[in-house]
Amino acid sequence: MEKYNFTETKDNIFWDEFILQSENKNIYTLSDYLSLEDNIKFFIIKQTEEIIAAIALKVVNREIVPCKYLPQTPLIYKINAESNDYKKNKTQQELIEAIKDFLLNNFNKGSFVLDFRTKDIRPFLWENKKKIDIINKYTLLIDLKKIDNDDFAKSNLYKNFSPSKRKEINRSEKENYKFIEKFSSNLFLQLTKETYEMHGDFYDNIFYEKLIKKLKILNEKKFIKMFIIYKNDEVASFSVISTINKFSMNLFYGRKNKFDKDRFLGTFMIRNIFKFLKKNNFKYFDFEGMNSPKNSFFKMSYGGSLTPYYKVIF
Repeated sequence: MEKYNFTETKDNIFWDEFILQSENKNIYTLSDYLSLEDNIKFFIIKQTEEIIAAIALKVVNREIVPCKYLPQTPLIYKINAESNDYKKNKTQQELIEAIKDFLLNNFNKGSFVLDFRTKDIRPFLWENKKKIDIINKYTLLIDLKKIDNDDFAKSNLYKNFSPSKRKEINRSEKENYKFIEKFSSNLFLQLTKETYEMHGDFYDNIFYEKLIKKLKILNEKKFIKMFIIYKNDEVASFSVISTINKFSMNLFYGRKNKFDKDRFLGTFMIRNIFKFLKKNNFKYFDFEGMNSPKNSFFKMSYGGSLTPYYKVIF
């Protein structure tokens, strides 16, 4: 196996330059988002003198610990358009082997979550000197190329929805909804709090006050979009998605408690997000998480491809 070198960097500009030119750039790997966490370390991985990958991990006392604000800490790959399948597969296996050795040799224990683009985790499974647990997680990917007709109801994407979801789509068009793009810190905080209260969950005010400041910066840099649904000219719900790549990701959603029982709000929001992304040449939408029965039932009705990713614990 070719030698890989791991180096820590504290240069955020250098880090972001690599991320933004990478193959699987991700909102959770930008320095602005990572700065929400304490004790984040930025590692770049070189083959000879060439940077070929990077990963950010939260490290406390020689332990890799789960992040509070980030559901995943992906391994980010350099774009290599000239590679064939053999070389890509070989490189990923070698990289995972090198990362496994680096982690086991430098940290006492750890827990981190890769994204679905790291498909080959066999080196972790083959490790026989230290116990490593792999937990399968899942997300749902929507192929926006399936919006292949100007009439959404005639597109292949629509045809892959569940019968009940198609009915909801049709019904939502008859409601007095308006879909607009607008970033509002106040609406984000207000509706997030109301959503937590509706579900009987604890709302962490400090957490979200810190988060919204970073989301505002990311919005100004055009790495996220916030959309608002109005019903009868009254704010009803919002959604935030990533737009860092032509591969968008579902991030946050909230609604006003007055509209808690409005079953068509979410459907209208998602349908219009799909249309916005298609119009702006996005290729895929990641629903981000299919790891509870409630989320799975709602999201699976949109069709899509159920895709695994992995949590590694050692």
